[in-house]
Amino acid sequence: EEYDQLCTVVNKIAHPLASRKLAKKIYKLIKKRLNMPYILIRQASQEKNYLRQGIKDVHKAIRRNEKGIVILAGDVSPLDIYSHMPALCEAKDLLYVFTPSRKHLGLATGSSIYFVK
Repeated sequence: EEYDQLCTVVNKIAHPLASRKLAKKIYKLIKKRLNMPYILIRQASQEKNYLRQGIKDVHKAIRRNEKGIVILAGDVSPLDIYSHMPALCEAKDLLYVFTPSRKHLGLATGSSIYFVK
């Protein structure tokens, strides 16, 4: 029920939208990465760049041709903030997916866009 309600408020560009099961797995993956101790996150981000969050870091990762999946929130407004991201991901042959809620996506950090390597 909650998932169906969240799907009604997504943007028109939020395609492909993650299914309920996939969205749950995405949230778990991000929580797992963010619940590491700070030293491990810092070490991992310096050495292997497992998780990028925020539009600037994601753009930087895409420009550097890092491979991974881009996870976007589907209910962000205004659309101009990230409306170019799907085209950019397709140009660089990156996978991307929209989740129905930025509240659930950015629960720990407040970010509405992630790049998982």
